Parts: sequence; structure tokens; C-alpha cells
Amino acid sequence: MRSTKNTVHLANSAKNEDDSRMILNEIEAEQFKAQTNEEIANATPYMQLGKEQIKTPKEALNQSIERQKLGTAKPFEVFHAQQFFLYPNWIICKP
Repeated sequence: MRSTKNTVHLANSAKNEDDSRMILNEIEAEQFKAQTNEEIANATPYMQLGKEQIKTPKEALNQSIERQKLGTAKPFEVFHAQQFFLYPNWIICKP
């Protein structure tokens, strides 16, 4: 009779250990999810700022191209506008 009691106790102990591991894994997953969401939230303003920094040089480049089509652009105007447009993109994409 005693051996049956010990077997049941060991089985319950193993089940409790498995349950504890599962709960711990769930907690770790929730912590990882919270950390990831926080990092995304912190990165979002920087992404918006980057988009705004690209917008103005892109508009300037488009205006320079239109002036070149009309024949009213200064020498190298499109080249310089293109450099201002590409340089911020290069910094953002730099590893």
C-alpha cells in the first residue's frame, strides 16, 4: 500500500513541476511581448521623424526636376537636390 502512495505522490509532484514550468514559460512570453511592444512604441517617433526628414528633400528634388524640364534650373541644381535627398536615406539605411 505504501508504494502506491509514493507513486501517486511522485506523479503529483511531476505534474506540479510541469505546471510550474508551463506557468513560467507563459510569464516569460508575456514579458517578451511587453518588452517588444515597448521597443516598437519607442521606435515609432523616430520612424516618423525619419519620414519627415526625407519628405522635404524629396519635394525639393521634384521641384528641381520640374525646373529642369522647363529649362529654368540652375546648373547642377538637380544634382545637389539629389544629393540632399540621398544623403539622409543613406544615414537611415546605414547598418
